[in-house]
Amino acid sequence: MTLKSSKYNIFIKGDNEIYGINLLSRSSIEFSLDAYNVFMSLDKYDSENLSLDDPELNLFIQNLKDSMFIIEDDFDEIAYIRYRSNQERFDKRQLGLVITPTMGCNFSCHYCFENKDGSYLDNESQNRILKLVAHNIIGKESLNVQWFGGEPLLALPIIENLSHKLMILAEKARVEYSATVITNGALMTEQASNLLHKMKVKTVQITLDGDRTLHNRTRFENHGDKFFDVILNNIRQASKLFSIKLRVHVSPFNIPRVVSLIDTLEKEGMKECIDELYFSPLFNYRQGNKLPQYIADGKKFMNAEEFAKVQLRLAQKAHKLGFKLSNILDTSYGICTAVRENTLVIDASGNLLKCYKDVGDNSQAMGTLEKGITPNNNLLKWMDISVPRDAECQECKFLPICLGGCSKQWQENAPKEVICTPLKFNADEMLRLYVENIKK
Repeated sequence: MTLKSSKYNIFIKGDNEIYGINLLSRSSIEFSLDAYNVFMSLDKYDSENLSLDDPELNLFIQNLKDSMFIIEDDFDEIAYIRYRSNQERFDKRQLGLVITPTMGCNFSCHYCFENKDGSYLDNESQNRILKLVAHNIIGKESLNVQWFGGEPLLALPIIENLSHKLMILAEKARVEYSATVITNGALMTEQASNLLHKMKVKTVQITLDGDRTLHNRTRFENHGDKFFDVILNNIRQASKLFSIKLRVHVSPFNIPRVVSLIDTLEKEGMKECIDELYFSPLFNYRQGNKLPQYIADGKKFMNAEEFAKVQLRLAQKAHKLGFKLSNILDTSYGICTAVRENTLVIDASGNLLKCYKDVGDNSQAMGTLEKGITPNNNLLKWMDISVPRDAECQECKFLPICLGGCSKQWQENAPKEVICTPLKFNADEMLRLYVENIKK
């Protein structure tokens, strides 16, 4: 059987070495120049003729095969991607819940996609969640809960009540329990942090929109209070208990302010408090909007190529200042929670959904806590996902990373220029940053 190089190998040249990254396995290898030359000579190598007299070469080849840098000549890489995607999407060992305890929010952000009605999960809905989990947790190995909103910390008593009872259910079923919170950070007080820590929250994601001036103007509190410095102080104290992910929204109008934000975070000594800093484009989507969704307009919303240039600039600056960036290769073959069979989104009205962007949108429900899941198109459209999506995706080098992109964007007929991964346009330099982090 002959061997060949994987289509999904990328190489980054260093001073005296070459770093190889395989997107199929997410593996990376540091090659000396001599080792790299040996690797290049292995294409179409007959694996049946491995020299028994050269164990070092045999070990080198085996390592390359294990990390999928070289594969057998008839190995179907597209079929492997499809297999891995289905394997994770239909994994029966995990149960995931995205719970929205309230659709209320203390902020009024102009770009928010949700229709906020201020509703809260009532006692009856909370009890139905517990019954749903008790029924579905049998045979699982883990239960992961993500608290979402609105602003979930407005509903701390609900989080405390449900968490306590969910943890008991998990313990009785001998299932590992973990939780995360997505919050704007304004209510992440020391008291709230201590409570969430007791409720086994491991990770907290907080979002900023730019430096102090822009953030206070963009994400203003409903009564006009300014919260940028409050959020930074909350991150400081919360970082003692949780892994903090800081998501920074980026759009054409706020780029200079995001650059300023990075400097502010460095001056405020936030590097040690943030475990993962990443930049995300604002997306042009609003529930129930009859106009075309996800359209890049060059003013508030960028396409993937435009964002890729900005993302690289910001990541390079943050890296230079010593911030820990997100691992761009740390992506799931399961695509996202929406297309996973054993993940549910529950909104504050008791609707059962698949995508977090649909919380509060009754038209997208696939059932309710009261009546259960009704097999309908709102369910089937998430389960009937093809990988790759089309001929262009099939030929793309970055298919193992993006797997065709956001299913919600496909459903809304978003243009391909928005759907594609930014890595398609900035891979060499973004992966160079990834390599430098490895070296550290």
